[in-house]
Amino acid sequence: MVVAVAAVAALVLAACGSGGSSSSANTSGKDVAKATSVADAGGMDALVAAAKAEGQLNVITLPNNGVMRVGKLEQIVPPAELYARPATAFVAEFVGTMNRIPGEVTAGGVRVLDTVLADADPGGRAAGTPVDVLARPEDLTLDANPHGTGIVTVTTFLGGITRVNVRLDGDLSVLVDRSSAEAARLAVGAAVDVSVSGRALVVDPL
Repeated sequence: MVVAVAAVAALVLAACGSGGSSSSANTSGKDVAKATSVADAGGMDALVAAAKAEGQLNVITLPNNGVMRVGKLEQIVPPAELYARPATAFVAEFVGTMNRIPGEVTAGGVRVLDTVLADADPGGRAAGTPVDVLARPEDLTLDANPHGTGIVTVTTFLGGITRVNVRLDGDLSVLVDRSSAEAARLAVGAAVDVSVSGRALVVDPL
């Protein structure tokens, strides 16, 4: 089961010291950390049970969103950070659109689409280890090239940007976001090169 946890309905153990007050103003950062730890260890059922055991169950509003997977809290941070710096591959693919591209660990980082990403974290894996690199459509670049290795298959106009679907070697396809003015010059069937312009968000082992 996959659950997106909106912080507007976050269940928190309230160690208020005020006889069971349900006011969110009395809930400290320590309470939030304690609740997050309980939920991470045993899921939301464990959090509710612990709160009932202490006789206090609060519903508070926090400026954070969280993602749970099979009852385990994967990450809880502000929405922008959840999108830009997901803690796991699951979170990365759950929030927003994500490309999953084959890569390989090198001595200097991770190689993907003929580019070595020095800031990509291979997680201590040895050079030569195959991995998947997860990158957003806005983190890829697209260049028309009659000898390019990619073929434009679909373009989807989204206003100021156009989402371009590119088929690379084999069965691999990626989504690339370009300004609509730039994308208008790319016809379906055009040959292109795709590269990574931004950071790879997550390196996931195969």
